Amino acid sequence: MKKHLPSILLKKILQNGSMSYPSHKPVSKKFMKEWEEMVDGLIYDERLPEWRQIGSGVWSKLMDKYEIEVAVYLMKALDQKENYKDLKQTLEALKKTKDCDVAKTLNVVLNFSKQGPQFYCYIKNIKDPLLNSDVRRISNENLAFERNLQLRNLNSQPSKDQ
Repeated sequence: MKKHLPSILLKKILQNGSMSYPSHKPVSKKFMKEWEEMVDGLIYDERLPEWRQIGSGVWSKLMDKYEIEVAVYLMKALDQKENYKDLKQTLEALKKTKDCDVAKTLNVVLNFSKQGPQFYCYIKNIKDPLLNSDVRRISNENLAFERNLQLRNLNSQPSKDQ
């Protein structure tokens, strides 16, 4: 059965006030290893080194674990083809809790999710993604990464002659 992860997350937030992550503490290597496993298949392999930098402190000084967790839930929901409108409502509800910096979370989704640029444009109401240099750059990178993935998959298939 398909779960709507952000709604589950939102329910927990509204019931508990937060998911009780201490704010602004560095992300540990153990935590990052778990998150690296959770994004398996959600982000392109070429983005993994940058994702690992979160654990080394490059991003973790700017974000807390909670924001990273929300971003991963959003990436999973996007991968499961969840409705953008529902996800936008989830983000709007998160803004009201003040437990999550939605702008930072959305930035993680933009930079790492395979569907990040499209979702970002929807949330920010960007009509022409080519006019936004970050969106354009990430979209172009994602296209190249997708081609690489397809080539790897094609090359890993056994030939019919064998």
